[in-house]
Amino acid sequence: MFNNLRQYARRSKFLFAVLLGLLLACPVSAQISIAVDSDGSSNINLGPAGPNKSINFFIGQDSAASDDLAAIFAVVDLSGGVVADPAGIVSAQGAGTAGYFGAGNLVVSTIGPGDSNSQFEVNQFFSSSQPIMTGANRELWFTLNVDTTGLAAGDYSISLADAGGSFRDSAGAFIAANNNLSFTVSEVLLGDVNLDGVVNFLDIAPFIGVLSGNTFQAEADVNLDGTVNFLDIAPFISILSGG
Repeated sequence: MFNNLRQYARRSKFLFAVLLGLLLACPVSAQISIAVDSDGSSNINLGPAGPNKSINFFIGQDSAASDDLAAIFAVVDLSGGVVADPAGIVSAQGAGTAGYFGAGNLVVSTIGPGDSNSQFEVNQFFSSSQPIMTGANRELWFTLNVDTTGLAAGDYSISLADAGGSFRDSAGAFIAANNNLSFTVSEVLLGDVNLDGVVNFLDIAPFIGVLSGNTFQAEADVNLDGTVNFLDIAPFISILSGG
């Protein structure tokens, strides 16, 4: 009986050591830091629902990290909205696209739709290990084009399908990334054509611009008939004058 207890104790110590080793081997925090603006924000307000919305994604890493990137294959899911065609802008191969992460150091660099209308993929392979800025510093990674037409006001998540397996360092090991991004669709304030949150005389010139340009903006469609035309002038003046 005592031999069995000693054997059980030895096995327990061994299993505990294995678990402790696994725990220490796992990253305690994300190293790759992805944001939707250069200040590190995890949320961006895209305004009222509609087409032709853009989200700039920025990449960096924790201040304590010192990894370089060799390859990225990131599949990203949106909980709402439709990835537009083209899906966005990422640094081109070879000479690259000025201002975008990895420019001049890319053998492969693409951004395109995924398996659904609300999914996209970023695929990049660097000719040599690519340094990543640290701490509060970030570089523009890519721009996503998205159509939010028909979405209700609220927050919509942006999530990596595999936050732990999308980025490889120069040794071929995976680097974990944060995975808590989102975008906001806001309510339409009719008449607020310059999108400053109020309706006043500063909205007159932008309203005329939308009207004369034969384009659409939800804030300028004051009579809510789906188009911006001369029928919107009277209700716009009414809102402007407080009527």
